[in-house]
Amino acid sequence: MQDRRGRTLCITNTTHACDRDLNALDGDTSFEETCYNGTVEEVQAYMSETADALVLTDSKGRIVDVNTPWEYLCGYTSQNVKGKTSSILHGPLTGNGVSRDLHSFIVNGFAVRRSITNYKQSGMKFTNNVTILPLRRVQHNGPAFVAKLCEVV
Repeated sequence: MQDRRGRTLCITNTTHACDRDLNALDGDTSFEETCYNGTVEEVQAYMSETADALVLTDSKGRIVDVNTPWEYLCGYTSQNVKGKTSSILHGPLTGNGVSRDLHSFIVNGFAVRRSITNYKQSGMKFTNNVTILPLRRVQHNGPAFVAKLCEVV
């Protein structure tokens, strides 16, 4: 799908889109503001209200929580993925250094955006424009990162 300027879009839901260059098209910064400055409770409340596919992980990358749009996009239920890592979405074309590359940024407190090949539970490949943000107001051993997945279509 393309916008009026011919940019390839990825759709997270019916109202938000990001282009192949990982730029927000609608200027909505609520995701970044909530996750950078919010408490874990505020992030979880945002996750339940948004139509964006979000996953909350601990400092070791284990999944703490996912929202309904994430379940819909990836094909897994929340119960199936809690305690696992994002490697459940990896497959033959994901790339060997993807996890190390992303981890090196986020453990040092940096936000990171990447376009990677992931796989749904069904085995279907999809291009994922993912944004990962560290939670700045996190308690020791609590959730540490939140990621927003956006499928390029």
